[in-house]
Amino acid sequence: RQQYFETAASMAMYSDGWWAGYRTAPGEVLGSDLKSASEWTLYNLRSDFSQTRNVAAKHPERLAELKALFRQEATRNSVFPIAMRRGPPPSRAATVEPGRYAFHPGTERYNDLGFPDLRSRAWTMTAKVDVPAGGGSGIVANQGGRFSGWALVLFEGVPHFIYRQSDTAFGMLRLAAAQPLSAGPHVIEIRVALDPASTSAPEGNGRPPGHGGSSATLIIDGVATAKGRIEATPRPTFVFMFQGAAIGHSTGSALVDEYAPPFAFDGRIESVQFDLAPRS
Repeated sequence: RQQYFETAASMAMYSDGWWAGYRTAPGEVLGSDLKSASEWTLYNLRSDFSQTRNVAAKHPERLAELKALFRQEATRNSVFPIAMRRGPPPSRAATVEPGRYAFHPGTERYNDLGFPDLRSRAWTMTAKVDVPAGGGSGIVANQGGRFSGWALVLFEGVPHFIYRQSDTAFGMLRLAAAQPLSAGPHVIEIRVALDPASTSAPEGNGRPPGHGGSSATLIIDGVATAKGRIEATPRPTFVFMFQGAAIGHSTGSALVDEYAPPFAFDGRIESVQFDLAPRS
């Protein structure tokens, strides 16, 4: 009988056959007072299902009622302020801030803007896994895909950290443990440290835009087993090709030809924790 809507700064309130709607203009910010640059529209869906006759002028009391309902629902669901924007409002960009973020396996596909922001900073990822006897293959954590992204993945028990900033050879890094993990619990860490004097990396010749390089270390149960370099760290405006991120499976294209998504991990993942340093 009642439902509020808000998508890309286009909003509406439905109640018992009546529909009130509004779309913000570029640059307009709509607050909880609902003071708008232009008028809301009102439709009676019982007699006008395709919304061809705006009856806001004929039923101002009904419009006011629906706007009050919208204010109530939008406030309860933390929708305000409403404006046209490409990213989340600053109050929701919590994963940009330095600190610790813990994730658990599931079917979720995280948007790049709702996953720990690893760009232009040092970071550590700690995965606690339980490797099955005679198994241990699949994605532990993954973001992006073939054209830009990274993954902690096991192939027949051997942990690999794969990082690529483009589909070219530049910016491609692959670290691998020397031997398969034994059955049972293990802690796998990836530590990424920015170069001390980080400068903008040159563009062109297949090099995507980015900051200076960084070092990456693969650590198994507290012992560093492999180390390499990431030639360029993505800028804060760079995203991993909008292919999303996930724990325990892949949501994007494959980083390398050795697997096909979703390539779900066949063991157990207790947690995957990210520790983000302040941004460079």
